[in-house]
Amino acid sequence: PALRVGIAASLVGAMVAARTGARRVAVVVPTLGLLTQTLAAWLPWTSRDTAVVLVCATPELAAAARGTHVKGVLVTTDPGRIAHVLEHNEDVLLLSTYSSVSRTAAGTRDAGVHLDLAVFDEAHRLSEAGTRFRSALKASAFPVRSRLFMTATPVVPADDWTLGFGDGHDVPGRISMAD
Repeated sequence: PALRVGIAASLVGAMVAARTGARRVAVVVPTLGLLTQTLAAWLPWTSRDTAVVLVCATPELAAAARGTHVKGVLVTTDPGRIAHVLEHNEDVLLLSTYSSVSRTAAGTRDAGVHLDLAVFDEAHRLSEAGTRFRSALKASAFPVRSRLFMTATPVVPADDWTLGFGDGHDVPGRISMAD
């Protein structure tokens, strides 16, 4: 059977995290509606020891996880509180909107840890020129061991391109587009 629109990326991200043994994970989405949907998709893939942080300013979203098996749900945009959760828990799921990703990154830096995985849903938003979200790509700004970018929106760069992280680790390449 076909999956609901938007749910496939969430499930793929959760499966990648499970298969790779990622324990500290961030998932970044564009809207609060998608954040709630992503939480519902990820909950079956989390352990009862997982601390969930919704990085947004909408406390009523925590209701989506009430009565589930997770250790607890915190709704905050405070990097200090995010850092506290990361410092005191081995299994953490950070769900953030793109608008709050700088706070997610700051909390991660403040905790002095690296996340195992960051999943960027609707990742084409990172390709927009001048976007303030691109700092999430820099290892120095957002310490993450692996990043997974997902989108169904085509992004067509020039034939020759450079994936620039701004920290001396730019990656040149070529893209071949096939029908």
